[in-house]
Amino acid sequence: MKFIVLPSTGDVAGVSIERLARTRLEVVHRASGRPWIIGDWDEGDVYKARIGNRRVVLLGRFLMDEPALLRVLDSAESLSDLSRITEEIPGSYHLVAELDEGVRIQGTLSSGRQIFYSNRGSPVLAASDPALLLPFVGREWDRSILASRLIAPWPPWPVSEIPVWKGVSALAPGHFLQVDSRTGTARQVRWWSPEEPHLTLERGAELLASAVHDAVRSRGRGRTTVSADLSGGLDSTGLCFVAAATGVPLVTTRWQATDVADEDEAWARKAERRLPEARHLTFDRRSAPGWFTELLPRRPGVHDHEGPFPWIRTRGRLVHAAEAVADEGSRTHLTGHGADELFFATPLNLHSLARTHPAKVPAHVLGYQALYRWRTAPTLRGLADSSTFSAWLGKVTDSLRAPLREFSAGPDFGWGLSGRMARWVAPEAVEAASEALRRDDVLSRGPLSRYRAQHASWQDARLCGDTLRKVNHITRVHGVSWEAPYLDDRVMRIALSVRFDQWSMPDRYKPLLVEALRGTAPPEILERSTKSEYSAEAYTGLRRSREAVAELCDGMRLEEHGLVDAEAFGGTVFNPPSSSFGIIPVINTLACESWLRSIEDGSREKDLVSILEG
Repeated sequence: MKFIVLPSTGDVAGVSIERLARTRLEVVHRASGRPWIIGDWDEGDVYKARIGNRRVVLLGRFLMDEPALLRVLDSAESLSDLSRITEEIPGSYHLVAELDEGVRIQGTLSSGRQIFYSNRGSPVLAASDPALLLPFVGREWDRSILASRLIAPWPPWPVSEIPVWKGVSALAPGHFLQVDSRTGTARQVRWWSPEEPHLTLERGAELLASAVHDAVRSRGRGRTTVSADLSGGLDSTGLCFVAAATGVPLVTTRWQATDVADEDEAWARKAERRLPEARHLTFDRRSAPGWFTELLPRRPGVHDHEGPFPWIRTRGRLVHAAEAVADEGSRTHLTGHGADELFFATPLNLHSLARTHPAKVPAHVLGYQALYRWRTAPTLRGLADSSTFSAWLGKVTDSLRAPLREFSAGPDFGWGLSGRMARWVAPEAVEAASEALRRDDVLSRGPLSRYRAQHASWQDARLCGDTLRKVNHITRVHGVSWEAPYLDDRVMRIALSVRFDQWSMPDRYKPLLVEALRGTAPPEILERSTKSEYSAEAYTGLRRSREAVAELCDGMRLEEHGLVDAEAFGGTVFNPPSSSFGIIPVINTLACESWLRSIEDGSREKDLVSILEG
């Protein structure tokens, strides 16, 4: 799905509105009859409601309660009152609405459905994909932002959300874009912030169970077949049982691990036996694509247009899986991504626990000390740290070249992961990334929450949503939408509202999710308390894809732009470090290189109609 919201008057940068309306594209009209929203979507993925001159449009996946939505639309005294729609209508969707005061446009809290808008003059144009704005703002990319994408494992928020294209802004978390219909000017308005964590585990699990079931049902609405990952892990396996409970025919997919000792396979087979009505696809380790098998997109200038693709290591697998499930009749594929970010209790929860339930800290600390072998003094210093978000961001900026320590005597209770830049990254790129981290529009932003654990969970969920959005650029070519029900607004709001003392214990694995799935997934499936790791996939993939990697290392665009030392990079790629931590910056670099080649080699100037129809 892709769309652009048009201004209320005049043509758009030389593009005739009448010409847009004559194409094969879908069009939603204003009350005046003028084209308002134009794009490419499936008929069942749009809902339009009107009361007089008031209009609301939902684009995405939802469970429609028309009377409830009309009540909200009819009673709204301002655009801000329309926030109640997200409480009444489950699912994952863009919301576009018009009242007398103007237009409201928003995506989701996870950024899985994001809104981008032009920041050069007026009228302001808003779209689901920055590529739709480039005919109007130009095709100049920001060197400092691209350099920041070389920070491993990822750049810190909010730099992580700044588009690489100049002239394009991304809507901030928990905000909607309010556009004045008369002047075409726009401003961001906050509509949601995390609540004070107040739910017990029992109540949170009860609400979460309902939200997850609704999220899955919204994906199956109107579909004859739904497919889903069945890796064997708790997250995806749980979704498979929720999907099976909806009654929609289910196709599951799993990848045989390169490491024959990986325990995912045993858990997946156990789940398959409990899902006898589903069709199960297994991708053989010997014949199916491995990691790093498709470093450049098959259709240059399309897949990576938005920016570097973080999961470039598995692009070949995504294409293979999309083709396979499409052959089985699925147009909607469910993935368990987002659950780690929202339900896995990290040590950072201790820092927030100390500020909400200090009496509970000693018992929790002892458990984490036993698990991570922390010493007492650095642990206490970390718990006492009260440095601001901006101060932490300054430390991250100053330490971009510092050695990465995999093990430490004490915890890192910062506002997020302290990213690093690899030795092959040029000094000019380090300076450019530092400039991005010191921008006024970065330093002026506060954290997503006053609690570090809440901030980190929401930030990580948005990083995941951002990636899933880019996954859909790939899979939609094959007619399949990749959906992450755990990233729905309702699910996220519940997950971020559970008290830290209820789920941050180190002796229980994802207790909130386990309790929410109880009664739907078999008890033996919920007993799993481990996760597999995939370093074998990385090393084997690099070895088997040496030719493709070598092709990308030959004449690197990143080196031409002064961002990397190609020789140093190649030396690492073909002699990988013994620790898998060292492969993460390799993946970032490959993603940035692939993106540069994609936009420089495969995309010429296109107008809006060509981009939408492409």
